[in-house]
Amino acid sequence: MHEVVFEGCLRSQRGSRYPICLEGERACPPEDSGGAYLYGEYVEALFDPAHEEHVQMLQWRGEHDPTQFDCEKTTKRMRRGLPNWRKFKQQGYDES
Repeated sequence: MHEVVFEGCLRSQRGSRYPICLEGERACPPEDSGGAYLYGEYVEALFDPAHEEHVQMLQWRGEHDPTQFDCEKTTKRMRRGLPNWRKFKQQGYDES
């Protein structure tokens, strides 16, 4: 589950590309890490060297830091996931 908080709208700046991520918290779970239900167990095993699955998780996924967040990477992913709004505008679709 993700929580997105809209705190207002900044004025666009000429020459900037949008959308843009300004800040965030925590990395998303890596692919195939068990989804929302098993991700907690995965993180626990990853950070506890005494955990019986610690070595297995490191070998399987490698290093993962759930506290990290990368705005630049998030911005790139947001832009890839959006439809081409210019195309919709040219075809006469109204944004309202």
